[in-house]
Amino acid sequence: MPVKINDVMIVPAPIVTYSKNLFNSVGSGTFGTEYSIAINGNLIAYKGNPEATGSSPTVAISTGIHYSTYSPDDDPVLQISHENWLNSIMKKQEYLRAVVSSGVAAGSGVKLEITGFNESKGIKAYCDLDTISFDDQSRWTNTCGYSINLRTSRFIESANEIFPSGSKEDAVTYYISEADESWSIQELDSVTATTGNKEGQTKIYTLSHSVNAVGQRTYINGSGVSPVAQASGYVHNIIGLGEQKIPLNYLGLPSNYVVYDRKIIENISQFKGSYSIEEEFKLAPSGQMATEVFQASIENDLSSLTKISINGTVTGFNSSGVTARVVNRYENASLYWNSISGSIYDRANSYLDGGCSLNPVALSKVIGRNPQEGTISYSYSYDNRPANVIQNSLAEDIQVTDTYPGQIINVVPVIGRSQPIIQYLGARSEYKRSLQINASMPTSGCLTQKPPASSLSTIFEFYKPAGVRVYYSTPVESWNPKNGQYSYNIEWTFEQ
Repeated sequence: MPVKINDVMIVPAPIVTYSKNLFNSVGSGTFGTEYSIAINGNLIAYKGNPEATGSSPTVAISTGIHYSTYSPDDDPVLQISHENWLNSIMKKQEYLRAVVSSGVAAGSGVKLEITGFNESKGIKAYCDLDTISFDDQSRWTNTCGYSINLRTSRFIESANEIFPSGSKEDAVTYYISEADESWSIQELDSVTATTGNKEGQTKIYTLSHSVNAVGQRTYINGSGVSPVAQASGYVHNIIGLGEQKIPLNYLGLPSNYVVYDRKIIENISQFKGSYSIEEEFKLAPSGQMATEVFQASIENDLSSLTKISINGTVTGFNSSGVTARVVNRYENASLYWNSISGSIYDRANSYLDGGCSLNPVALSKVIGRNPQEGTISYSYSYDNRPANVIQNSLAEDIQVTDTYPGQIINVVPVIGRSQPIIQYLGARSEYKRSLQINASMPTSGCLTQKPPASSLSTIFEFYKPAGVRVYYSTPVESWNPKNGQYSYNIEWTFEQ
């Protein structure tokens, strides 16, 4: 049966043998195939093809005899004298190397065909060349043995590579020699927590997924397909990526968990024909786009007040797609912070063990923002001082001083006497009360606001002394609109 290499019929026909090597894995069974093809034949000095004619291998290939019939006239004895047989053998070696390498140089591989005469059916494959060698046993006197070793990932079952619809080659097929996939699922130390249920913490998981494949060189219609293209197609379309591929596991991940912080490392090796992807992502409850870590400290000293401090950090997840060029960690951290910032007081107050509730106006408040890291840190400090009377005031201080009646005496100095004469007049002094109000007011827009008169009136009426006759001095008010500091002073003189 005729044997053709790159459309050149090799005469006499060599012996062609091949072996099939299956690529297997325990998990997925057979995923690839490779054929090793051995071609063993003989060159004859005075007959056969390619012929030892022409001035170059290229000319010889294009003008040589391409036998296509089974006829007694095929393969005639060439008129080559004995003394030129060695030269003929060497030329045939050169031409056979040129025949084999012509497809390799063109990027189409070595085209091997074993078909019947005037037939299109048979064995056909585009192959990679491993070796071509010539033996040294015949001394190249009149014959020379040769061996050609080829590799291919598939045999073409028809001379026409446009496969009919429904054939097995019609489906998407990737030719690979190695493949692997692994998963790692781990519980993180960090947990989620919300203000509404600060102690109802939920686990977070981190997942690592690694897939890799080594492609085989394949030829379609005589054009080489990159092994990397085969490997990457197998990884993306056969093995698959993403959390939807998570296998059954001991941890039993809840169905309401979604993926955040997905990262991908892509590795490509053109020389090895390999392609791999390592992806990592976090799994957290749906809608929980950030983690929060906080601590509360309670301070009691010799004063009558209890101080509670709340410190925490919000870290946002990145929920944008892996191909997105922007990250939204800070945006998600801000959304989470906005949802809890109004409840920090409630959280602090819940740690108060008896006594008066905390004053809703914080003693101090510090908020730090880091857009690059996607974090928001906060620190609040409260105490259980009584609630402010002055509306909207940040801080207020009320001092009341009472002066009670004393004996009225007359002190008369006497010349020559070591001390004055002290005489009680039989009367007492008046009652007095002074009121001092100090307040720190917040800004409204770019200006601070003055305490409302209604709040001052409330304090005035509350601390105004009750007596038969009550008189007050000129009130003194001091107001700094720059820093919001305000003071008010008044004094009453009265009779019980």
